[in-house]
Formats: sequence, structure tokens, C-alpha cells
Amino acid sequence: MKNVIDNINKVMLEKGYTQEMLAQKVDLSRPYISLMLSGKRGLSIENIKKFSEALEVSFQMLMNGQESKEKYAIKMRGDFSSRNAQSSIRKAIIEMENYALNKEHEIIEK
Repeated sequence: MKNVIDNINKVMLEKGYTQEMLAQKVDLSRPYISLMLSGKRGLSIENIKKFSEALEVSFQMLMNGQESKEKYAIKMRGDFSSRNAQSSIRKAIIEMENYALNKEHEIIEK
């Protein structure tokens, strides 16, 4: 559970969330959030799901520290209705190719 707590704290820090802000979004008290994030109270699957929705990240991100490939592609492509859609798509393709190459190198090195 420590990894999940670390992932929640990491995302909160990246997004500039305080425990108070998270508590308001998930409709729990700040002291209760503090107890969960300090490891003094257990984290239920239901609360992890609430946190993922409030923090706008996937459940998978909070559980293992990585977005799903689908979420990553959606995040990288941006908004298709924007002027920058083609640029976003190119960026996403390049990022995914780099990711695949890095994974391939990791496998070869092992």
C-alpha cells in the first residue's frame, strides 16, 4: 500500500493539490485523508478510485505509478478540435515510438 500512497502524494504534488483540496473533491475530511496518506489508516479500493477521479489520473497510475498506454496516447494527442491537432498527433507518435524503442533496448540488454 506504501507504493499507492507514494503515487497519490506524487500526483498531488505534481498537480499542486493540498490534502484539503483532495478532501473537498472526494467528500472526505482532511484529517481522514491525512491518516490514509500517512499510512495510519487503510486505503480502500473505493477511495483509491475516488482519488484517481479527483486527481484526473487513471486508477492504474495510482496503483503502479504508470498510466495505461491508452490514457498516455489520449493525453499526448491533445484536443483534436484544436489548431494544434496534427502537431499533437505527431508528438504522440514520436513519444510512443521512443517509448517502444526504449522498451526494446531494455529487453535486449536483459
